[in-house]
Formats: sequence, C-alpha cells, structure tokens
Amino acid sequence: MEGLIFLEDLGAGQADLAMRIAKLGYYDTPLFNMIQKATPDKKTKSAFGHQWYYEDGIDADDDNAHIEGSDPATPTHGTLGESKNHYQIIKHTYGITGSMEDKTDLEGSDELKNEGVRKAKQHRKTIEKILFNAGAPVQRVKNSVAGKAAGLRHWCTVQNTVDIGGDLSIQMLREMFKIGYYQSMPTTHIFLGDKQKDALDDIMADKNRGILGQTILKDTNYTQLDNFAYAPKVKVILTPYVDEDEIIGVNLPSLALVYQRLTKTYDIARTKDAIEKELISELTLRVNNPFGVTRISDLNV
Repeated sequence: MEGLIFLEDLGAGQADLAMRIAKLGYYDTPLFNMIQKATPDKKTKSAFGHQWYYEDGIDADDDNAHIEGSDPATPTHGTLGESKNHYQIIKHTYGITGSMEDKTDLEGSDELKNEGVRKAKQHRKTIEKILFNAGAPVQRVKNSVAGKAAGLRHWCTVQNTVDIGGDLSIQMLREMFKIGYYQSMPTTHIFLGDKQKDALDDIMADKNRGILGQTILKDTNYTQLDNFAYAPKVKVILTPYVDEDEIIGVNLPSLALVYQRLTKTYDIARTKDAIEKELISELTLRVNNPFGVTRISDLNV
C-alpha cells in the first residue's frame, strides 16, 4: 500500500504497545488482531484525515499487438479513484485510589496493573467495533466535533453486495465470492454473527452427512471453507459486531489500520488522592480497493 509504513517494520519499542494489545485479542477481537497496522509515511494534520488512491486489480488486455521496432506502449495507471477516512481518538482512563497504591489482589497481582489490563481489553474491543461500523466518516472540528472513522460496512455498496434475501445458501456464498474474484480481490475471510454461523454450520453439516449408524450427536464448527472456485480458502470468523442478517467478506491484504498516533499510556497529573493513567490511540481504517469488502445482506434470521 502506497504511503504507509507498517508497524512490523518499525524499530523495536515504537509500536510495542499497539502490537501487544492486538496480539492479546486473538479470540475476542479477531479482525483487530489480524489486520495490517501502519502509520502514514508523511503525516499531515489530523483534521484532514487519511486519503488514498484505490489500487486496482490487474486484468488482461483485450488487444495488445505492436509493430516491430515501435515506440513503447502508452502508460496506464491502475487506480479506480480515491477514498478517504477520518481519524478517531479513542481514550480509556483507569486508576486506583491512593489507599490502594502498591496493593495486590488475592493472587498477588498489582491492582493498578489489573485495571490497566481490563482497560486495554476494552480499548481493543472498541477498536474492533469501529472496524465494523456502518457510519460515514466524520471530520473533526477543533473544540466542537470529534472525528469518527468509518468501518467496513461504509464501503458496502450495491456493486459489492449480494441482496437476494432469504435463508443463507451455498449459492449466496458463491455469488459473494464471485464479486471479489472478478476484481482480482478474492475473499480471504468472512465475518458473521451467531445466527448465520449456526445456519452455515447446519448447511455444511447436511452437505457432509452420510455416515450410517451414528449414535452420538456431534455438532459442527466450520472455521474454514475450502475449494470454492472463486475463493479457494476462506476463514470463517464469528463476531458480535456484524448484524444478524448479514455476512461481511474481506480480502485481508486490502485492509489496513492506520495510526496517526500509536497506542500509548499517559500518566495523569495527580490532582486528587488517586493514581490515574490514560490509554490513547488515534487511528482510522483504510480499504485499499472498494472490492476488498463484500457483503451478503437481508438474510433470514
């Protein structure tokens, strides 16, 4: 992705907290855990937001034949236009009273650190929820309007949504996978709530059932879809942040979580008998291709 420096390429210490919090969220914040994390290579004023050109999937030429010894071919640019998202500042404050300083719980764990762990979990879950929201980005206005980042569902349009309605079916999944396939953006992950996860598991169980003489009921939990022609390997991720009547598909390499300010913990000046800290991140979502996100909507619940 042009214009980004990925956190994994930064020097040791600069991105430790952001990466450590994300790593802890393997189960409860899977998208935040998996998504690429980066900072802009040239930072502009936060109020301007993060802007980028879409990077197009490459397709074959309809006609490409040249005369021997001819001039170079006319240059072309692989862009579909541009997009923009705004930075959102996320804060969580935690602390203990002065009486609790240096105190530990029954297991010997420091109480202030316990509060920090609890708030770090809330912080990452807040980021996860933002990544899925449907609202449009909101530009900040100094001292009056807080900036807000748009999530994946903001990029769901008529062009990348399967809106047939009814019960989930294998064909609906195929139709969603086709959208990314024909744009060279194959689906790598789908995110769905419990109702559609149950429906998907039942569909796949019925498709694979056939063993005679079973006396034990064994439920299924499909975590990967294999051998679809349009998306050969798709991870299935359960999440509470997708609506019950939809499934969101992504091409994970097309997404990035962009930090204007990396996650950091600040000490709050002591003005009362308490020790307090503040956890802050300033970030937004980048969708590098509009077909890097797909969706099935209006499903029966």
